Amino acid sequence: MLNRIIITAALTSLAAPTVLAQSDARFVCTKNDTTRTIKINYAGDAPVPCSVSYQKGTASEQVLWAAQNSKGYCEEKATAFVEQQRNWGWECGDAELALNTEEQLVDDMAKEAQ
Repeated sequence: MLNRIIITAALTSLAAPTVLAQSDARFVCTKNDTTRTIKINYAGDAPVPCSVSYQKGTASEQVLWAAQNSKGYCEEKATAFVEQQRNWGWECGDAELALNTEEQLVDDMAKEAQ
């Protein structure tokens, strides 16, 4: 029954002409009483253009990397920077970095159905 629901949802999403909105991803890293925030910011409904910003405590955000055409660039840079923070002793909460495209949604549903 669950497989039938997943397959129906996948087929329905294929028939829909719109792409799901790309939502910003965020990591919050803490060490003692200090917080660092690393965010992937998307300009619209696609994985590019995007930027990776970094904020120390309540200071202003600064953009560390940006991409206009390279899909996956911001996600790669952000996850590498989070790993670097962890290596420096920070504890970072994971953010969901899955691409919110129809193709990714269908792929994820197909994997769950197996």
